[in-house]
Amino acid sequence: MTARDRAREVTDRERAIAAMDLENLRRIVGAAADRHDDVARAVRVAAARDTDDLAQLKAEIDRGLRTRRFLGCRESSAWAIDARPIVHEIRDAVASHSSAELVGLIERAIGHVVVSGRPSS
Repeated sequence: MTARDRAREVTDRERAIAAMDLENLRRIVGAAADRHDDVARAVRVAAARDTDDLAQLKAEIDRGLRTRRFLGCRESSAWAIDARPIVHEIRDAVASHSSAELVGLIERAIGHVVVSGRPSS
């Protein structure tokens, strides 16, 4: 698929979403969240973002960035893909509101990554 085809596909999808009523969108997002952990996480984080509640972001940081063990090359690649939306959410939180609580969450996230990345001896 070419870049132009991908762009057309995105545009078509955006038009289809814009044309849907709210009830259909809720049903589709709910079904997707039931089937896909990444969609469920995006829904949880978006809901928390709307209330400026950092507790949900903290839960996602703890759930998504902590590994509790050393990861090999293949596992670390999969972990990085799964962690990307959480890192983006942290970035977006910094842009929308900075606070001592958010700095603490960033430190917590870094701690999970640094500690998780060390092989146990």
